[in-house]
Amino acid sequence: MDDPPDSAFFHGRKGSFMSDGCEGNVLLASTVGRGIPSMVVKIHLAPCYMDLLPKGTRFVLRQFTLSFDDAGPCIVGCLHGGDLMPLILAPRSSNNMAELFSGLGGWSSTLPSFGADITVAVEKNEEVARMHALTAKIEALPLASAIGKLHQKNLPRKFILIADLEEELTWYFLSWLKIAFWLASPPCQSWSTAGHMEGLASPNGSLIKSTTSWMMDMGAKAILLENVPGLTSHQDFDEVKKNFHAHAYHLVLDSVEDVFPIQAIHRTRWLGLAVPKDIQLSLSTLEYVKAIHLPKVFPQIGMNNSMMIAGVFNDKIQEWEWPQLIPTPAAVEMAKDNSFVPRALRKGNKLLGREEIMAMRTISHHQPIPSIMASYMRQHEISRHLLAKNGLHVWFVQDLDKIRYATPHEVAFAMGHPSNLVLPLNYPAAFQMVGNSLAYGHAALLIWKTHLLMGDDSPFVTSIQHVNDLAKHILDRQPKFCERVAVRRDNVVTIEMACGDNFAELRLKVISTEAQELAFDRDVDTSDMDNMSDSLIEPTPAKVQKTQASAITPTVPYEVDAGFAGVPILHGDDLVGLNIHPDRLRITRPDDSMIEELKIVPDDVLTKWEEGQVIHVANMHPVQILHSSGCWSAAAWTKDGVSVRNVFQLMLPHVVDEHILAIQYGVEELDLDDLLPPCEDVQTVLMFEPQQFDRLIVPDFVAEAFIASVDCCWTFRDLCAFVAAKCNALVTKVGIFDGDAQMPEAAYVVQQFSAQFRAALLPATLEVKQLIPRQACPLTLSEHVTVEGIRVRNPLHSENALTSDAGHIRIAARCPKWGTIRPISCRKDMHVELMTTQLFPHMCDDARLSIVVNSASPAGCTKIEQLLKYDHVEVHFIGPKPWPAAKVELLVPFVPGEPQDPECTTKVWIKGPFDHRAKLQIVDLDWTVTRVAAAYQTMHKSTLTMFATQHGKGVDSRLTFRQICTDHELHIRACALPGGARNTDDIAKVLEPLLRARGVPPDSTPGRIKTILSKIDHAELRAALSDEHYTLWAKLKDWANEAKIRLVTTDELRNHQKQARSLEHRTTKSEKRAWKTPVQTHVEVDTQHFKAGDQGLAVVTKEEAAKCLPVRPISSDPLGLIILSNQPIAGVVPITITATDAKKRPILVSAILLNFGDPIIEHKPSLLHSTLVETPVAVIEFVIKRDMVNNWSEVQAPLAYLGLHVPEMRKQTVTETWSIAAYDDSRWRVPHEDAAYVHGYAKVRKEQCDAILRRSGLAGIFLLPRTQDKKKDLAYSLIQLPGKSLDEAISIAKDYPKSLGVVECFASYALRTRREDANEMRTKIHPNSIAIQEGKIAPDSLWFLLKGLRKQTTCEDLTKLLISVGWVDASAIKPKGMAWLICAPQEPPASYMQIDDDLVSIAKIGQEKQSESSKLTGNAQFVPKPNLITPVAVSPASTGPSTASARFDELEDKLTKKMTDMFMCKSAETDEKFGKLQEQVVQQSTAIQDLHKRHDDFAAQQIDAGNKQVETSNKLDRLQESMASDNKWLVQQLKDMFGKVEGRLEKLEGQIADATMNDPNKRQKSS
Repeated sequence: MDDPPDSAFFHGRKGSFMSDGCEGNVLLASTVGRGIPSMVVKIHLAPCYMDLLPKGTRFVLRQFTLSFDDAGPCIVGCLHGGDLMPLILAPRSSNNMAELFSGLGGWSSTLPSFGADITVAVEKNEEVARMHALTAKIEALPLASAIGKLHQKNLPRKFILIADLEEELTWYFLSWLKIAFWLASPPCQSWSTAGHMEGLASPNGSLIKSTTSWMMDMGAKAILLENVPGLTSHQDFDEVKKNFHAHAYHLVLDSVEDVFPIQAIHRTRWLGLAVPKDIQLSLSTLEYVKAIHLPKVFPQIGMNNSMMIAGVFNDKIQEWEWPQLIPTPAAVEMAKDNSFVPRALRKGNKLLGREEIMAMRTISHHQPIPSIMASYMRQHEISRHLLAKNGLHVWFVQDLDKIRYATPHEVAFAMGHPSNLVLPLNYPAAFQMVGNSLAYGHAALLIWKTHLLMGDDSPFVTSIQHVNDLAKHILDRQPKFCERVAVRRDNVVTIEMACGDNFAELRLKVISTEAQELAFDRDVDTSDMDNMSDSLIEPTPAKVQKTQASAITPTVPYEVDAGFAGVPILHGDDLVGLNIHPDRLRITRPDDSMIEELKIVPDDVLTKWEEGQVIHVANMHPVQILHSSGCWSAAAWTKDGVSVRNVFQLMLPHVVDEHILAIQYGVEELDLDDLLPPCEDVQTVLMFEPQQFDRLIVPDFVAEAFIASVDCCWTFRDLCAFVAAKCNALVTKVGIFDGDAQMPEAAYVVQQFSAQFRAALLPATLEVKQLIPRQACPLTLSEHVTVEGIRVRNPLHSENALTSDAGHIRIAARCPKWGTIRPISCRKDMHVELMTTQLFPHMCDDARLSIVVNSASPAGCTKIEQLLKYDHVEVHFIGPKPWPAAKVELLVPFVPGEPQDPECTTKVWIKGPFDHRAKLQIVDLDWTVTRVAAAYQTMHKSTLTMFATQHGKGVDSRLTFRQICTDHELHIRACALPGGARNTDDIAKVLEPLLRARGVPPDSTPGRIKTILSKIDHAELRAALSDEHYTLWAKLKDWANEAKIRLVTTDELRNHQKQARSLEHRTTKSEKRAWKTPVQTHVEVDTQHFKAGDQGLAVVTKEEAAKCLPVRPISSDPLGLIILSNQPIAGVVPITITATDAKKRPILVSAILLNFGDPIIEHKPSLLHSTLVETPVAVIEFVIKRDMVNNWSEVQAPLAYLGLHVPEMRKQTVTETWSIAAYDDSRWRVPHEDAAYVHGYAKVRKEQCDAILRRSGLAGIFLLPRTQDKKKDLAYSLIQLPGKSLDEAISIAKDYPKSLGVVECFASYALRTRREDANEMRTKIHPNSIAIQEGKIAPDSLWFLLKGLRKQTTCEDLTKLLISVGWVDASAIKPKGMAWLICAPQEPPASYMQIDDDLVSIAKIGQEKQSESSKLTGNAQFVPKPNLITPVAVSPASTGPSTASARFDELEDKLTKKMTDMFMCKSAETDEKFGKLQEQVVQQSTAIQDLHKRHDDFAAQQIDAGNKQVETSNKLDRLQESMASDNKWLVQQLKDMFGKVEGRLEKLEGQIADATMNDPNKRQKSS
């Protein structure tokens, strides 16, 4: 609540005054306002403010010091000795106007049409302000420059102020301009239904309240506001209206207006007007003005407008525009996704096809432009969660055979922006500006309403008398693309749309050659350029040749104005915003034929300079900037007297101060804001040293990431070359990606605000030369066609609308089964029975259809034309189920259906099944909805099924228009099936096993499925059916919570869990050989029998084991029970045993062994044993705060961000991380873009812990040491630094080597250090602070808690006592409540001590809770420990007098006992819950182990298969070698055998020959 005026004044918080003139260097002023004493005060102001406060000026001062002396009351400043600044109230005579959040100047461009203009337009974004300045041809000034010009009295009459409206200095400056009328368009993102709807909770949303408060405090006469329609439906809108009331203002106008169809765009905005309550307004005029809206029907356009009608369709897209206008494949895929279709475009629960969605999103030039968003070309890049919730509002334009985005100028022209609008070449950035801009129709409507309402006090001048005159004015002012081409007689030339470094402009004109020569001559005045020549003359080759012969000059000289770097502008108004190629200007004819390409900087300029042939025209000369390493340079022509910043931004438009370390000109060092030195040589050479920036490169095709140091000269093409060289890859195959988006090669690396990029190999492109469509065979079916015994019926729906004739009639009726409307077309001579069959095809099997006319059966009516004479025709359904009768509507085509009697008619907005929008139609009050639905397509033959809705809810089609509300639109929709719905059997089949697996009984499952299908959208369910069961169940739970239905009841879940636990006991089996006795090797495990005299083990539940208690020997053989539990039973603590589950997978479970036999059974499994060297580790909790991070997107990979800023955590120092997530300020897990900080844990090597902690506080990272159970680590201590900022705390930490980083403690910061170093550092940092007693702490000590000591003592005395009883190196630190902290390098000699009369306990930190929660159970008995230390007396010097009486001791004992009992009870309940959780953990562990075993088995099978394959291969090789050797041996044997046979044959032939020669009976040969 605001202070009372007198209290605020006397405390120096706020005071209102009226200037009485100056007296020397003091301003005399009188106090004004209610509640403030009347007095004259002397105000000490700076001289620069004196001129702003002439006599009679009212102003306000804030934060001042009021004092009284002999000279009277005096006021001086109180903020760090700074000067007071007056907040001047607008005088009543002032009509100065200001536009806030000006953007592209929607209000500014509208005011001249109403005889007014702005004094100042305020815009925070420098690039947007620059576009506005180029369009309006006015100057854009930063706040500091504007204040300087105001004091120097040379402030422009009209200018753009680049300032932040969240800064108070901005409002003080605006008050000095004496603004009376404010026109504002506050940020709308927080109020838009497409966003998060944060309202006043977000910084942007609160601006509408804070800025209007400033305006009202400065005495605004009127405040004109514009915002999104979602503002009025937000809960915070009431708070906004209360703020007006609190400042004595009325929000007199408050309405939502649409500029369609006057402008060819659907754009709805909230318009508001606030005026002071003391202004007298006519109530009748106010009511008249509130009823004014732009007409929905206008003579020139009718009810519809389009891009073609308005002339805003650009059919001459330039080549350089197409790469930006063609949507990416990813954008197209998301546009086709059914889950991203906005709810307004969805057709009920119908799942739309991908091509159907794309067709719905595509408009032609015969349609108007849909609603545009600032993120039009980039909305698919935002969070998918937000898109699924609010929809993807993207649309495309059909341009001949191409699908493209709309151009920014098409949308801007449709909104009524001026024809000379200048926008950036980056079209997404251009749409960011256009989407946030104000339509001319909205601005003109609210200004005209304000003019009518204020009457004689209006600052506006206009001849518009009627809203139709306003609509005509808006239409006449509409810029058209046809005006963009200049056509003037024979020597006309046109220039292509300029393609420059930073912006594009649609309208460009070329001045004549004579005018150019005059403009280049510095002695000629160019202010009257328009009067020289209105013709556009082509420069003749002779004149160009003559100029080149005399001297080499820049062909197109230009100058660079301050603040518009890179925008060369010729003198004269005929050449507007010419933006040229870096070294060429191309001139073309209207037929796109090239005329000439002129070079700005000739190639041989240096040679010609040395020869003395170069003449600098208009004091212009070349400037070269050279990289300090000599690897990069650029040159351009520039004018004398410009700044160094202009020169750099001419060649590197993105350069800012942070990119440049040093600039050197010869031996002189320059700054960016310095003026360019005069040229003393052929050219000015500036050498600059850029700042290096590290970027993390993560290649997909290389194992390790690496760092690339880049500067402002690096493009992504250079980065690709660097990565290719680093990774031995082809540079043409390497691409750089930020997330999934590939970076353009020509873009500069430092322009992309990301510290990490991904490098990937680009895939090879595939070219499809020709696609031949498959030929389709037409199929015609007769009435009933039988194909191979299958009866095929004609479809129940006909999508072909054939032209009807006089022999057809339209018939419709309401289906009693589904409630839908069934209209059909049939001939008049069709049989009545066939007509009923076609009218109700799905009712023929349920009932017999009978025609009834006028409550009686028709006699002899067999044809439809015979029914036309009856007034009332019905169809009755005769069958087992009593269906209601259906009235039949008969409509004859070619008969005028428009009623004649106006008393029996009404006008209704009706949208048909194929209409783009609703139309106003005249209907008879006695007509039913069924008749109106049947009237559609009466001129055609078609068969459809329809249903009627109002506000998305179904309407009974039997009702007449007398019985329904005719004020709302009636939608007639066509549906796909006769019933208008889709079968849900496929959903039920998936849901049934899903619910059964979660515990729903079989008899309850059908009813549960029916409930789900009635409450949850079928389209969403059907889309999720293909998901995994876990994902589907998670989505189903979310939908059930939204619909407020229960999937599984509590009893069902409890019974299901009980059955699961029982199943676990039955299926868990222990290893037989693990149970042993002193007599036999092992004991058999029997899960079936357990009784006296038996032997073995039985696995039972807790309930079954309770029946066998107490534990006693009942058998002479080994006999026992195994209970699966992690809680003690009968004094027996649980042990971990080896077992197998139902699938025979090895698991570890907690169990209790109860022995009921004489031989004791023990669990001794045969296990492999090994020793592991323990590595000491430490747990570190880390927090990354968003408000301390420069680029929050870098934290999207928290570990990479930590590795970048905490180098000690690299190189495998971190052993484990967990629980890393993003949270908001309420500690709720949220998406990264909505988070306030990122939190997580990391486990690191202990020797690196201190080095890592020293980085705490840097780059928004805070590190906290924790114990293994994530508790506070007592080995560290904090030293508070009250009143110190973070930078100061970091500076102090650097001065103390033993400090371990900075810690954030609520509203202040602290230094962390080791506890043993805390006292030393605290004494140095706070030498006057109190030193609390604390013993010496040894490094790596263990921490204990000593409880029960009631006597008062000191750390020193208690330490001596502990050492005297044998606890070596123990040290008492300080009391912790009623206990003492003890640190020691080893365990205590005993757990209990008696000190005088006090019995004390010593427990290790973290174990004291466990010891307190332990209790006696079963037959256990308390046995005092034998290591109790004898009583020890405390030094009398250290004990003080007792202050507690015996009664208090007794009460304390009773209270302690009561609290202990309560604690034990709660502990038991907690233990039981923990046991249930442990069982669930065991189940999950079992499932994970099963998965690991299956993976191991599969891997073993793969290895075995591989081994067998190798073995088989080896055998085949050996077999082949064996066969080869056997073959060789066989061949050799055959050769030997043949040799022997041949030898024997030769020997035998010799013997035969000898025997023949010696035979006496043989005849001798004659000689």
